[in-house]
Amino acid sequence: MEFFIQRDMVTGEQLAVLVAFIFLVIEEQDRYKRYFIILKEKAEGSIVITILKVL
Repeated sequence: MEFFIQRDMVTGEQLAVLVAFIFLVIEEQDRYKRYFIILKEKAEGSIVITILKVL
């Protein structure tokens, strides 16, 4: 699953809260699975948040 966010639309604190919220939702729904949350900044000024489930 991927989310795209424009970098100039969020502050670092807002991004940290968003990632923490994603962690909480994943933990509540699927507590016993492992996930990777990858943040990648693109050259166009956007941030891609990728959520990968470890099998």
